[in-house]
Amino acid sequence: MSARTPHNQPATNDDADDLSIFALPPQDMAMRHAFRGHTQSATACAFSPDGQWALSASDDGTVRQWNLRTGVIERTFAGHTRAVNSCAVRPNGSLCLSGSDDMSLRMWNIDSGEHLRTFVGHTGAVTACTFDPKGYMGLSGSEDGTMRLWDLTSGNSLGTFAGHLGTVTDCAFNPDGRRLLSASTDRTMHLWEAGTRETLIIFEGHTRAITACALSNNGRRALSAAWDGTMRLWDVASGNVLQVFEGHTRTVSDCTFSPDGRQALSASWDDTLRLWDIATGRLIHTFRGHASSVTACAFSPDGRQALSTSVDTTVRLWDLEDYLA
Repeated sequence: MSARTPHNQPATNDDADDLSIFALPPQDMAMRHAFRGHTQSATACAFSPDGQWALSASDDGTVRQWNLRTGVIERTFAGHTRAVNSCAVRPNGSLCLSGSDDMSLRMWNIDSGEHLRTFVGHTGAVTACTFDPKGYMGLSGSEDGTMRLWDLTSGNSLGTFAGHLGTVTDCAFNPDGRRLLSASTDRTMHLWEAGTRETLIIFEGHTRAITACALSNNGRRALSAAWDGTMRLWDVASGNVLQVFEGHTRTVSDCTFSPDGRQALSASWDDTLRLWDIATGRLIHTFRGHASSVTACAFSPDGRQALSTSVDTTVRLWDLEDYLA
């Protein structure tokens, strides 16, 4: 099961065989499209660098590539033997990574859909993955409590980051690739030195498991989401909490910064996606439309749109234009 998927909450499969774009009644005028095709919970999402297509991962064991203009599924990446928990797009858009409950990280060619390599070494489900800023290395987090850094060309492990006392639920690189951030069910985030694999700062404050983390594009701020129903903003240099975002009524499953760092998105098991002002902590808007828990979210590269995934099996595209100052 995905680290971001609510336990004991079944996916809905209504109309799951409809692989085309699905226009919904206007529960929220910001919702532009709902993409259907996954047959189980959608667990993760990522925009392409040009914002023209997106990826989604699912408990159905696949990653799907969507054309955001037409709603067509351009490719299905199939090969994992269990649920896929995470997906990431290389900075130049040529490759993607996927992490699965089958304990593997896989790399795929976006243009051909070809499976290029399987990275094996974790002893538990791979719950998170990302590329380094240059796109030469991959980073994975796991239920085994570790992160692993991988050489994408050779497939070799470049090091293991051990220190968390629970599942690593999310991971991120800072802008220069020299430091890493990890989140864990042990209620902490760790900032790591990539070269030495040493922990530099431990961020503490959440009262329950942390589900997700993110770094701002300048690397100075971090976000965390947690089972305690909050999202928190941190100063990376000091490890201090700068803001606590409250309002969700259930677990906050994911969080991310806007490209300019002025807003944040949070996804929650309360079936909503929320947009926040970073400076003030003010809730800007609550996006409603999913029929079940929202598992992940992402900003488009220009910050004008957002994606969300849900236990309801859909991937949804939202227009943020009216809510950006």
